[in-house]
Amino acid sequence: TMALKINMKKLDKLTEDLKKIDQPRLYKGGYGGKSAVAMFQRKGILEKKGSDDKWHKRTFVLRDSFLFSYGSSKVEDVVHPNHCIHLAKSKLEIVQLEDRPFAFGLTTRDKDHFIFAADSEKELNLWRKDLEIARLVTHKSMVKLAIENHFLAESKGLLDTFSSYSSSALSLLTNPEYLQNTPMTGGAEGWLFTPDFCVSDPAKSSLKKSYFMLIDSHLLMFSSGDALKKPRGAMYLVGTSVTEMDDETEGNFRFVVKATNCPEFIELVARGETQRARWMNALRIGARITTGDFNMLLKEHELLSDYTPEAAEPVPSAPEHTEETDQYAENVKLEDYGIQGDELEPGASQPYDIYGNPILRTPEGKLVDSKGEEVNAKTRRFTARGEEMDAFNRPLPKGAVCMFTEDGQAIGVGPDGVHYLADGTVVPQEAPHYDRDGNVLSGDVVAKANSIAQKVEVAIRVRQKIKGDTNGTEQVDVLGRTFRPSKDQNNGEKAINADGVEVPLASARRVVNKEGKLVAHQEVKKEKLTGKLTIKADDEGEVKEIGSVEIDENTLMADVRVMIAPEVTADFPDFVFMINYIPITREEEVAKLAMCCLPEVFIRGIQLNPVVQTKIFSKKVDSLIAYEETKRKEAKEFEDIMAKVRNGNFLKKVAQ
Repeated sequence: TMALKINMKKLDKLTEDLKKIDQPRLYKGGYGGKSAVAMFQRKGILEKKGSDDKWHKRTFVLRDSFLFSYGSSKVEDVVHPNHCIHLAKSKLEIVQLEDRPFAFGLTTRDKDHFIFAADSEKELNLWRKDLEIARLVTHKSMVKLAIENHFLAESKGLLDTFSSYSSSALSLLTNPEYLQNTPMTGGAEGWLFTPDFCVSDPAKSSLKKSYFMLIDSHLLMFSSGDALKKPRGAMYLVGTSVTEMDDETEGNFRFVVKATNCPEFIELVARGETQRARWMNALRIGARITTGDFNMLLKEHELLSDYTPEAAEPVPSAPEHTEETDQYAENVKLEDYGIQGDELEPGASQPYDIYGNPILRTPEGKLVDSKGEEVNAKTRRFTARGEEMDAFNRPLPKGAVCMFTEDGQAIGVGPDGVHYLADGTVVPQEAPHYDRDGNVLSGDVVAKANSIAQKVEVAIRVRQKIKGDTNGTEQVDVLGRTFRPSKDQNNGEKAINADGVEVPLASARRVVNKEGKLVAHQEVKKEKLTGKLTIKADDEGEVKEIGSVEIDENTLMADVRVMIAPEVTADFPDFVFMINYIPITREEEVAKLAMCCLPEVFIRGIQLNPVVQTKIFSKKVDSLIAYEETKRKEAKEFEDIMAKVRNGNFLKKVAQ
């Protein structure tokens, strides 16, 4: 426990502010004086460009991480939308159209592209702002934020008080066992039986088999043969209860999901007690992956970030809960990925140049501007909110500046508070530090940068807790950045750092331990482990084996994808891996060791087609083939995003 001198008046004030955060946030009134409907963040008319290149007016409703469209402006039948778009990791783009001056584009994680048009600049800005927030209201974002709040409270000696008054989402999403067994997408998938949403007439209550996907705060229903993009129904889980039902029929494991203040409900039947328990737990957690809980976690973060135990100034009071203050908290960094879709390093943000153009990283690790020209360490760069950054793309604390050696090498603050060059060389804090113009910095200015250390350390600890023990030991450099893959990454005395530069392992390499601390690497020789990973599919409730892959201790799930893709893509287009019936993302595949998934992993495609039992394949992972295929894909994705950058699709207004 940290020995801190706590100002009790400030502590009491913080406690009261934490209590104030938890306000009713469940429902808004119904339309035309009728029954209540589930709350939403925005509702209105937008034009949408169809696949026929024609424009169609639709009523759109934004709820948490989903955008729904309806044919009627009243949208009374909320469980049967015309279309739905999951906004997690989506990208909003500027679209220039002569006949639609207020148009914007949206590209989803699955690369589906949509173009919308509002009827005024005001409406355009409101929709874009709310969509930017909605894309962050996900299971992963909330887990990350809840864990970060936990570590912030711990670092300031407030863990006991914070745990007593924090939102229940914190305890749900930071449970070690839950994190160990749940991929970061959260939720659940699988076949269940149901009569449909909101069926109370016994004459219509016959059961049918349907495929359900629990994504964030919504339960989506599909039928056999459907593409998993247009659900037959969707239920919002905020304020719902999940209850077991008595059933005299042997083998029926019934349960019901029912909204407390809305008419929506659905009866479900599982194939066994284990499946029912898994779904009931997942649905209860999904009811908390909402904008209301997300905003509570944001406010908690804001209060904890501003809290200084020994400072004389008062702790800022939590804002009153209003629809306006629920929109967003700009001072909290939530993006895990840059516009290229790659995971940002701990404490880092997506950089932009002084004109608002994004700075990109090539597949080789070099930073380039919108013209493709290499960006040097002294080039000014900013976050999307206009904060100036250091040479390692980390926002600078107030009063701090970019630091360099006399010969122009960038100096960064490591998570241990020590000043380093990128190759691991220590720069004593009392040694001369220079600004980008070659002027010697005062000791006070140099010291201002030290607060970067805590932010990077917390970010590393958050990432380590999220990844848990199932992803092996992570190797990073002295600044907490991951090394880039190479053909001979398990041999030699050099490693390639985040900038694509070879650095000596002896000075640059650290490993992240279970507590998220960086410790010196110690080479331990051990016998190489191998195993066989079985690939299976769920064919409407019947489990079928479709192949196997020989793997070793260094095989990643991304490597498994490369090896089995030729065998399964035809039957399982756009396939995903599933662990505990929860899909893992492509980003998780890059970090997930295949050995941790033994003995089996499931796959499913984007289409719910019957599984055709063909010859069972057997593969052996070839790391060189997997590496070369990954590099080819990275090069293609870089060229695609570079083309959009040149067109100004991701321009941001930043400080100059």
